[in-house]
Amino acid sequence: MLPITIPGTLYGQNVTVTDLDLYFVGGTLTDGISAVVLRRQTGVCGSTDTPVCYDTLLDDPANYFCEDNSAHETGCTRHWDLSTNNVLTSTSGILSLTIELTFSGAAGWVDIGGVRLTLKHE
Repeated sequence: MLPITIPGTLYGQNVTVTDLDLYFVGGTLTDGISAVVLRRQTGVCGSTDTPVCYDTLLDDPANYFCEDNSAHETGCTRHWDLSTNNVLTSTSGILSLTIELTFSGAAGWVDIGGVRLTLKHE
């Protein structure tokens, strides 16, 4: 799970998260990503007043594989357009990204090269 820091000056400024790009590569054809979830916090988790403390921008349970070979010398990029619950406000906007990985065995590996969010400001 990765926390994503957005500059505080953007909260409450009509900022929309429009795209997510994930750069990755795996050791074999069966080392990869099994789910991607992006959430925007809306309250304090665990509070009895706020049993649900986030809105979901993306929940993708699909499997993505990118084997480290000559066909993918620089790895792979997975792109998502975000259009639900994607507006940051003055009271919500802390983002978290959960990436679930799958491995072929004890020696399996997945490198996450980076994550890019595209923000639109009006």
